[in-house]
Amino acid sequence: MLRYIPDWIVYLLALGVVLFAVFGTAPEHDAPPPPPEVFKEEGAMLPPASPFDERVLVQVTGPRDGVGTAFAVNEDGQWLTARHVVDGCDRVSLLVAPNRYVPVRNISLSERYDLALLETTRSQNPVALDTNEDLQIGTLGYHVGYPQGRPGEAVSRLLSRSNLISNGRRTGKESV
Repeated sequence: MLRYIPDWIVYLLALGVVLFAVFGTAPEHDAPPPPPEVFKEEGAMLPPASPFDERVLVQVTGPRDGVGTAFAVNEDGQWLTARHVVDGCDRVSLLVAPNRYVPVRNISLSERYDLALLETTRSQNPVALDTNEDLQIGTLGYHVGYPQGRPGEAVSRLLSRSNLISNGRRTGKESV
């Protein structure tokens, strides 16, 4: 039966299938799916911690030379950084201006969280820490630091709560 169909009809059909595949889908077809309905409400309160919260595992290795980010929290010389930045280090200094290092006099490590409080002689331009407000879904967060030893920054929105689980040299579990 195919012997009686002219070749140009077969070629025309094949061309039609190709054109439909290329131009037949909507432009938004490749877009990522929209966020779940629960996150579309700006300002909804973050629900209480639950055993079903996402879990993130971090393997904590021995101390190494490196860099991290710290923020002045008052003018008395107290700075906040991540515990993993300074834990186990023999010497810690803060670079406060080009080629100007300030030695850290004391380090207080949190047993429960990945936080460390550094004490120097004084600090300028402290950040405002507002711990009185409840967390709201959709709130913007700004993250700066040295992931993998290189400077980086990111902006994100609060979507949900996760549990950070640390194993290795230090073990722990904290809500993040």
